[in-house]
Amino acid sequence: MRAEPSVGGESHFLGGCGQGCSDGLSCLAGVCSRACSDAPLDCSDLAASASCRQGATASNQALCDLECVNDASCASVGVGLECQGGFCRAVPRGSSGVLTSGDPGGAIDTRDPWWCLGKEPPALPDVRLVSRAPGELESLTVGFVLPVVEWNTRTPLAGRGLTATLCSSLDVSCSPPLAPPYLVADGPLGMAQLPPGAAGVPVPEGFDGFIEFDVVTPPDTPADQQFVPLAYVLGGAISGDLSQGMPILMLQRRVLTSVVELSFPGTDAELALARGIVEVGAYDCNGAAASDVRVELEIDGESAPGALPFLMPSSRIPIAQPVDQPLYTQYSGLAGYLSVPPGTVQLTAYRGGDTEPFGSLQMAVVAGQISQGPIRPPYFRDANLVPSNDVSAP
Repeated sequence: MRAEPSVGGESHFLGGCGQGCSDGLSCLAGVCSRACSDAPLDCSDLAASASCRQGATASNQALCDLECVNDASCASVGVGLECQGGFCRAVPRGSSGVLTSGDPGGAIDTRDPWWCLGKEPPALPDVRLVSRAPGELESLTVGFVLPVVEWNTRTPLAGRGLTATLCSSLDVSCSPPLAPPYLVADGPLGMAQLPPGAAGVPVPEGFDGFIEFDVVTPPDTPADQQFVPLAYVLGGAISGDLSQGMPILMLQRRVLTSVVELSFPGTDAELALARGIVEVGAYDCNGAAASDVRVELEIDGESAPGALPFLMPSSRIPIAQPVDQPLYTQYSGLAGYLSVPPGTVQLTAYRGGDTEPFGSLQMAVVAGQISQGPIRPPYFRDANLVPSNDVSAP
């Protein structure tokens, strides 16, 4: 289910609450939202860019909200929203909900979450080069930002031993890495101020591989208390000064074992974790998490033997799904597979019962690790999950 304002019935996130609020939302400050406590992931299940806004109500209560600079900034939440006073709000009745590029032939109806399918992808800007030494040019270093927190406490891991290693998309084992591990600090990335809980990683513009996240622990830390490494596949090239990725939750090995035993009863957790885990987020043309998306996993064109499908709700506690039935996303857009054989796998996404996919993602699977990334329509060639301020047609 998508977070979009309803026209006739109950309203979704940030819609007006005259007709009531759905999906567990409440009427706060005149809109359908949810109370929050400013934890890093308090509002991320409602929209990728949503954050906890303090003192937003008459009683000084904090609520989930979405800042904006123009109407296009609200596309990540859903259709029927516009930018009002710096925050996304429901479009007044009678508004068209159509964004245009100034060219009558380039109008886009953003009420259609799949408006970009079949459209020619816009070209990415040229990679900017800088001189590091006489006669030598390198790609400009830019930033990649995403929430990285501990699974059970939701505590941000930046500044607590979190490392990020850049890896080639062709190098499954990331050996050797493209650069030494980067120790992620808690604070701004260069001149950029980051939201609470976010991890900032400097990357060369144009980089399109994967980032391996790990947490350095003291040498005497027991093996089951060490964190499981996670490989984040960008799904596009880094373009622009700052790009944003989907949230990452990292687990200690003992916690992951407990989660597997709880969610997959009867499964040999030790054997399953000796293989790999993949998780994908499906996103539509407006940058919103896409429900009712069929996700298929293949290795060399064949189904992966022994892979166990699951859904991932906003709680991030996986829900096992039947192995003999198609795997469909729900409102979080997240789904995945446990016990995946190591190697290179292909994840393909289809809308509902479509026979033609709208997107795919190739990722490396490593034994005992987690691989994660987004699946989006091919219209989007960059790695940034936050919609552009201009979503008009090229």
